[in-house]
This record gives sequence, C-alpha cells and structure tokens, in this order.
Amino acid sequence: MNDQAITRPLVLDHFAPSGPAQGKLLDDQHKATSLPEIMLAGKTDYAVPPLSITRLTIPGQVTH
Repeated sequence: MNDQAITRPLVLDHFAPSGPAQGKLLDDQHKATSLPEIMLAGKTDYAVPPLSITRLTIPGQVTH
C-alpha cells in the first residue's frame, strides 16, 4: 500500500465534457465529502489521494 497521493492521467476518449466535474472523496476521514469543481479536458493529470476512493460525476456527451 502507498500512503502518498499518486498522480495519474485521466483520459476521456470519445467523451466531451460540457462543464466541471463534481467529485466526492471517501476515505477513513471523509464520508462522501464534496471536492472543489474539477475542470477536465481530453486528458488531465489527476492526483488520487492515498487509501481512498474518488467518485467523479462528469457532465458531457459521448463522441465518435
């Protein structure tokens, strides 16, 4: 296990965001705590907190 945040690419192939993503953080200290709005593009580096789950709700549409 890693107790440090990890930055990973978030790639949205075939999806066009239409606004900022809403996020919720779940870990031993946060029970679905709202995160600040997240602006996304086709590829965005995103820091994932250690030992947690982050749920992103991304408005937009599927593209081909």
